[in-house]
Amino acid sequence: MIASKTLFLLLSATACVLCKPNTAVKDSSRVVLGQDAAVGQFPYYVLVVIYRANSDNQALCGGNLISDRWVLTAGHCVEQAQRIRLAFGLVELFDSRVVMFSTVFIRHPKYADGTLSNDIAVIKTPRKVPFNDRIKPVIMASGPISYAKADAFVAGFGVESDHGDIPLALKYAPMVIIPVSECLLDHGPYGIRPENVCARGPNKESACFGDSGGPLVLASNATLVGLTSYVSFYGCEQGEAVGFVRVSEFRDWIKKNTGI
Repeated sequence: MIASKTLFLLLSATACVLCKPNTAVKDSSRVVLGQDAAVGQFPYYVLVVIYRANSDNQALCGGNLISDRWVLTAGHCVEQAQRIRLAFGLVELFDSRVVMFSTVFIRHPKYADGTLSNDIAVIKTPRKVPFNDRIKPVIMASGPISYAKADAFVAGFGVESDHGDIPLALKYAPMVIIPVSECLLDHGPYGIRPENVCARGPNKESACFGDSGGPLVLASNATLVGLTSYVSFYGCEQGEAVGFVRVSEFRDWIKKNTGI
């Protein structure tokens, strides 16, 4: 792991993510200082649960529906994945409207675990995902736009502090996309590259462990700008910038592998 100033923390989490509430384990994930999401507010959000080889635990991540056959997530989420559970249209952990299992995923060939460069992957669903008011694909950002100072939202499941239980509700929080120069103060040159975008909560809101791969969307039109990737080595509660994969930097790679 590498993080802020010289080190950062991955935002996936290993836990018994499908345990019932009274048996949920620690160190999972949810948006820090978030609010409960309304039905249909994030219709493209996908709960991604990774079943890894030689492990009894599952890894919790988020994903983004980009078509009726493809989900976009962070590259480190599919590390050692054997099969992947995808839940669509949910705002409550145990109220999944559509659930599928996939064994087909593609991670960027230049993904680097040590630096989290090219931290992106796509997952293919075994059949078409049915669209409705609760399940819809997201619009992906394109073009060389910085989005600096734009208002945005981050969404996901998990703890509201660095240590806590898995929640029952999908959470979201406001973020403000910040310039690279400001992000460098939190993460240094090794934690921010042209393929990243950074955002900070106006009142220390943040993504946290298990939110990896989830959406950073513009507040104005819900365009998918980033995929949650990492936070400061010092944790999720410090109010430091969150690092996201800049979706527009990978549109050619996404199209090559999905046709989208």
